[in-house]
Amino acid sequence: MPANPYARDLRKVSDPLKDETRKVRKTLLVWCLAAAAITLGHLFPSEIAALGMKVTPANHAALLLLMAAIITYHLLAFLVYASADFAYWYVNHRSTEWEDDSANYEVYKAELLSKAKLSEEDRQFMEEHERRLGSQWRGEPVRIYMRVQTAIPYLSVARALVDFLLPVLAGGAALYLLVVAARGAL
Repeated sequence: MPANPYARDLRKVSDPLKDETRKVRKTLLVWCLAAAAITLGHLFPSEIAALGMKVTPANHAALLLLMAAIITYHLLAFLVYASADFAYWYVNHRSTEWEDDSANYEVYKAELLSKAKLSEEDRQFMEEHERRLGSQWRGEPVRIYMRVQTAIPYLSVARALVDFLLPVLAGGAALYLLVVAARGAL
């Protein structure tokens, strides 16, 4: 049995994103906010000091397309990083569940063997159970899930929506706004 009986529940709501992915997500959301401010609020800067350029109505379309390119880059980077982080989290989650189940079974088996002498039929049953347990956790999705507290699945879904879906939707919306505004500025 794992040292922490709540370890499975904690893994299900743990943070799946690494620091690098969080930085890319934050940058993406900041650019999306800037795109929304510029396109919806018509808050074009008059000058971009870092680039040494003045922004005029004539070059609004170029600025909008440049922002669209930057958001596209950050959106793609986020999708790649987040996908890799999710894959790592998922495999780690499943493998530690398998390790926990295997350890729990070994403890149960040792207890059973120490308490009684098993018949040949009982030993064969245990061997068959071990084979089924092993095949259940290899190469295919887990068919039997442990019952957990009712809030855990909802928290896990909410976490996925906030960490993965929301930035993608914000990036898509910002790109849409920029392209529409760029067409109007041409």
